[in-house]
Amino acid sequence: MNEFASADALAEANKNVELAEATERLFKNKDFKKVIIDLYIRETLITSSLDYASCPEQYRPRLLEKVASRGNLNAFLMELIEEGNKAKDFINYVEQNQEKGE
Repeated sequence: MNEFASADALAEANKNVELAEATERLFKNKDFKKVIIDLYIRETLITSSLDYASCPEQYRPRLLEKVASRGNLNAFLMELIEEGNKAKDFINYVEQNQEKGE
């Protein structure tokens, strides 16, 4: 094992790759895309943003919470993919250096 790549670090990297791949499969699933991406995230963000201008002042905080929650889910899904891509790079780096005998 490489001094910079402990078994725990590789296990964590492999877990992140698995999560990223699972997330990418979700994005390819037509039902997930229809319900979560298109309706829950995109449509709600668009309609909530448009509704904000005409929304009575007392309801605006709730509307902002709704928008934030959709944005948080989207950010979480993107983060899973990003972390998985970083993990793939890390694993490839470790494997290349192990092959070189470093």
